[in-house]
Parts: sequence; C-alpha cells; structure tokens
Amino acid sequence: MELIKYSIIKAGSPYDVPSRNYLLFFQIDGNSVLKDSEKEKAFPKGRIRVFNPRESYFLKCLEGVCVVLEISYSRVLKLMGYQRKIIICDVDSDSNDSSMELKKNIEELIRAYYDDSVSRMIIYERCCLQLIFQLVSSYSNNVFSNGDDERKNGIEDYIEAHYADEISLEEIADEFYLTPQYFSKYFKETFGTTFLSYVNHKRLEYARDDLLSSDESALRIAVNNGFANSASFIREFKKEYDMTPAQYRAKNRRTDIEESDQDILEYLEENKEEATGNEKIIDIDGNTFGSELNRYWTNILNLQSFRTLMKNGMMEQITELQSRLHFSQARLQLDTYSPDGKHLFYISDRVMELFVRNHMDVIVVIDMRDITDSESYLSFLKEQCQKFVNRFGGSISRHIVFELQYNSSFTDKKLKDYRKLYDSISKVIKENRIESKIIGPSVLVDHEGENFRSFVRANPQIDTFTISVAPFAIYQKDGEIFINRLTDSSFGKEQYETAVRILKEENRDAKVLITEWKDSLNEADALNETAYMGSRIIRNVLSGYGTFTSLPLCMPLDLMYDEMAYGKVFNLLPGIMTAKGIEKPSFHALVFLNRQDTYLVSNSEDYLISRSSDDGFYQILCHNCKKLGYRYFLQENYEDVSNYHEMFEDNETKVFRFCFKNIPNGKYLLKVRRVSDDYGCAYMAYENLKYNDDSFVGEGEIRFLKAASVPKMEGTTYRVDHNELQIECALESNEFCHLHLVRVLD
Repeated sequence: MELIKYSIIKAGSPYDVPSRNYLLFFQIDGNSVLKDSEKEKAFPKGRIRVFNPRESYFLKCLEGVCVVLEISYSRVLKLMGYQRKIIICDVDSDSNDSSMELKKNIEELIRAYYDDSVSRMIIYERCCLQLIFQLVSSYSNNVFSNGDDERKNGIEDYIEAHYADEISLEEIADEFYLTPQYFSKYFKETFGTTFLSYVNHKRLEYARDDLLSSDESALRIAVNNGFANSASFIREFKKEYDMTPAQYRAKNRRTDIEESDQDILEYLEENKEEATGNEKIIDIDGNTFGSELNRYWTNILNLQSFRTLMKNGMMEQITELQSRLHFSQARLQLDTYSPDGKHLFYISDRVMELFVRNHMDVIVVIDMRDITDSESYLSFLKEQCQKFVNRFGGSISRHIVFELQYNSSFTDKKLKDYRKLYDSISKVIKENRIESKIIGPSVLVDHEGENFRSFVRANPQIDTFTISVAPFAIYQKDGEIFINRLTDSSFGKEQYETAVRILKEENRDAKVLITEWKDSLNEADALNETAYMGSRIIRNVLSGYGTFTSLPLCMPLDLMYDEMAYGKVFNLLPGIMTAKGIEKPSFHALVFLNRQDTYLVSNSEDYLISRSSDDGFYQILCHNCKKLGYRYFLQENYEDVSNYHEMFEDNETKVFRFCFKNIPNGKYLLKVRRVSDDYGCAYMAYENLKYNDDSFVGEGEIRFLKAASVPKMEGTTYRVDHNELQIECALESNEFCHLHLVRVLD
C-alpha cells in the first residue's frame, strides 16, 4: 500500500469502510455527522479527526466536501521502528499552533496530489512523510503490552510491516530468537492458523483494498502485496472470495465517492497563504501612552518546599533572584510535618524569615497526597500557624495564602475527601487569625476540561482555582487515559482558557491562577541550557500578555533537583540558574522582561515595547524563537548539541524595523543587549572547551563560564532632526535582544 491514499466524500455520501489503517477526516467545507464508538456528533467545517486501525466509525457528509486520508499502518510501523502508536487527534484546525500546522500539512499534501509536474510523486511522498511525522510527534501515544501479549503483538507488527516482502518461517523465527519448530507451534496455538496461511490472508486483505481504491492492474497489485505473479494472486484470491479480482472489483467498487476536483481546487486557492517573509516593520508614535505594564511573570516564584531551601546555596540564589527580578510571592510546599511528632518548625521559621526579609508574600502548599493521618496533620498545622503569628506578628496573616493541592483524576470519593479536609484546614487557620481563604487544587486541566469541571461543581466555597500547565494533553478514550505531547507554544493558553470557560459555564464568579508552568518536554534536555529556552520563555510571556495573571516556572533553579542524581556543572535541567550559580539564557530572558519601562506601547508574540513618562525613553524586547521540527520529537532525549540547528524547522534570520515618529529631535543613545548561542550562553562555551568530563572543571573554569553567560552589549548614537528615527535589529535563530533607547538631554 502507498503511504497515504487520498479520497473525498461529497454531500449525501456515507463512509464506513472498515480499515486496518489510520483514517484522517478533514471537513474542508460544509459539515458532516460523525459517529464513533461512544456517540454521534456534528463534524463541522475545519474539524480534523483521526481513527486508529480497526476503530469503529461512521461518517456522512451532509453538505460540502470532506477529505479522507488513509495512512498505511504497516508503513508507519516501519518508520517508527515497529513501535505501536495510537493517534488521539480530534481538533478544530484553527484552535492552536499544532492544529493550524496540521491543517497546513494536509493542504500541502492535497496540492501535491493535484500537482501535474514531473516531480509530483516525490513532492507527494515528502508531504506524506511530513504529515505523518507531525501526527506522531504531536498527537500519538505509544501502545504498551503486558508480558503475555508482548510477543504476540510483536509478531503481528512484524508481519504487518513485512507482509509484502519475502519473509520465511526461518527468518521471522530468528527475529524473535526462537527455533523454527517452536515458532511454528507457538504461532498455531496463538493465532489459530499456520504462519503461511496468516501471511497469505494478510496479503489478500491489502490486495482487496487496493482493488477497491486504485486502478492498478492485477499484476501490479499482486507484486505490491507480496505475490510472485498475477496467476498465483488470482488463484489465491478466488479461493478466499469465490471470485476473481476483476469480478470483486466490479461488484464492490464504490461509486458514490468521486473526486470533486473543482471544489477542492477552489478551496486550495482560497486558503493559499501569502509569503510573509522574515521582516517585521513596527511603527511607534511618540505621542502614544499605553496602560501601565503588567509584570505578571513575576507574581509567583515556585520554590518546591521548605526543606528544599535548606540546601547549601539555595537561600543565596533566591536572594540573588529577588534582587534582580522582584517576585511578589514565593510558593512552596509545607513539608516540615513528621508523623512521629518531631516537626521541623525551626526550618519553617528560618525560611519564612527569608521571605519577610525579601518582602515576599508566601503561598503555603499542602499536598493532600502526603496526608495519611488527617487528625495528626491538623494538630501540626495548628501549632505551625501559631508559631508563624507569634514569631512574625499578626500582620503575617495578610501575607500568607494556603493552597490545598490535589492533582488527580477525581472520583466522588476523592472530591468528598478533599472538601472535608478543606473545611478542617479552614477552621484551623481561622482560629489562628489567618484570614486568607484556601485556594486549590493545582490540577492539570485535561483536554475537554471535564475533570476540572467535576472539581468546580464539588467545591463552591473556592473563589480562586489553581491549575498547573504543561505541554501535555490528557484524553480519556474507551475508559483509558492517554497523554499526548504538545509541540506548540499555545498549550498554556488553551489549558487556562479551558478552565476559564468551565467556570463561566458553571456560573462561577471565580478566578483561575496558574501556579506551575512546565515548559520542557523532557526533564533533562540540552535545549534547557541554550538560547532557545530563553527565547521560548519570552514568547510564552508575550503570547500570554493580557490573558494570564501569573506564569511561574515549575522548577526555576537547578539546585531544587536531587544533587546526588544531578552533580554536573550542566545537568541539562530546566532551571534558569545552575547549581554553581551560572546564569542561563532563560535567566536573562526574565531579566530583559523586567527591564521594561512603566507604560506599554505595543506588543505581539514577537516583541514588547514600553516607555517611561518622559519623551524619548523606550525599551524594546524582541526574539526569533524557532519552532522545533520532527527530528527533535522523534528522539527520547536530546543531549547532543552537535546537530543543534537540525532540531528546528528553519534557522532563518528575522529582521525587526522599529520606526519612531513624533519623538523629540536631538541626540539619542541606543543600548543593545543580545543573547544567542554564540554569546550569553555558558553551556555552548563549555561545549567548546571539549572537556571529557567535569573532573577537569575547577574554579577558573567556573569563573570563565560565568563570564561567558554575560549578554553581549553594544552602543550606538543617533541624531534625530525630523522627529523620526528608524532602528533595525536582525536576530539569528533563537537569538533574543533588549534595546534601550535613551534621549541624551543637553
């Protein structure tokens, strides 16, 4: 079978052909009705849905046109190294970056199908591969087998991938480290037929599909599906189906699904994208004042737990962070409780003193999973609250918020237990004159948001619901839970807006607060150390501006991780500062954001412009964050930066032109700070040392690496005579830049 077969469904036509392949439906115009194993629902224009091999479905196109792409399961198995994949994809084509990219890839494939150039087949195959890699990287889950089924599934997958090849009993037995005699016996007991009969049946199934979906000759279909010649194919086919291939094709070929070329071509013409290039022109009116800048990215600093802060160097790094970034609140888990009653109050006392000294409020997290004896824990909490008030005075109550955390898939019992503990904790903190209401539960919002909805309904007393966001989508399918990796940058906004939508639908006048933002697909990943991660943080902040009220990184310091497991100079962790205090590009990203001035002038996902109340003083932040390509997502871990630039879809330079108008004449100084992988990135400097291991790294190397982490700085003077100034800023791949325009007063 070819990699992807293309067909369309016109208005009035049903489609319910059983398939052993993946089926992708894309409603390009009008609407259809789609029924799966659960229910029937509308399938409107722009909807994309994938069915896995042998899943039940029924689709009827009511009006317009629906595209069907049948993706070869056997070819995908080969491409993915025989790892079974289940694809969970049911999206609107314009809902996020990934779905828009998926739509774009489908449209490119359709254009290639209608291409009449001599290179059509090469272009079509490339588009097919591109589409498959996106489905696998953005919408797939591995299918794991238990011990009893692992060998059986492995054999099925091997035959599925090689049915068209000349595979012998001896070859497949050797592949699974079995003797031919034992393999033959095992196969007959497991599959209820002989190996040769099974393979022959598989070949006939695929050949039958080709008869109905192509105009190929019997000889070509025979050879493509593993038969030696057309005579053997016709003989075996007649034995299986009591008719020749030609008779079967004539009797069963569908006639209600015809190509509607003009409709498709008109759609492609209407949806043709204009090339936008890599140059942005931004006009800035010197007479414009915006609203006061919302520095929401500094609202919360996640610090894991009270005991974590007792690590060597931790408090020093927090003090450094606070002096540079000025966070409003610290959030950390209360882990000083001990079941034997020997509670670690001295730790909580010392840690709280740190926050008082640094003028930070505190979100004290109580993780419900850690409480096994609620009566004992409530007694501890009562004593802890008393110590806070006695040590720091009654005013401390205005600077503490308690969060009851429970990131779970909720059942009625779990919801009941949560409410009971919530009420008990509320009583304890009120008795100790702490006025704050409890927030919670810091749950990861699933794709449909139904788990979050059940929590909202069960907890009407909460007025601030906390959620965590991560690049994963949680789906429930046929009673099982699947988790997809999300490859675009809009996952946080989607999950946040899903929570906000549910509160609105439930008529709740409540807030949503993001308390954890995980932005790394892998815990240990070389990209965490590079300019890409700094550029990505800036993009996330800018894309959420005006929507989010907080954006706290999950683990902002590498010191928070287990130093026994991560004892290197660079551990590829997602913190913004290494254990040795080396500042990463992601640290400078937050510093550049914090340099912004009082008033917002203009912003987009690519740039942020602010100004002071005085004329002629501006601060600009811009980036060239690149989108990760399929090569990155096909790897389990990314630790080798030798092929770094191959991990992205492109590495083109982006040019920003900032055009200032109506600004005072006179002399100006432009200060420019840049971070890229060539400057401001200590990890790349370390890689260039080419040391075999960290045993060669001493204090001199640490000083060198700290110096290498400093952004590049430049200065340029301008003379403005006609109240206009144009500044050009060219950024290489993943580079980000801070520009400070200063009017030089006479």
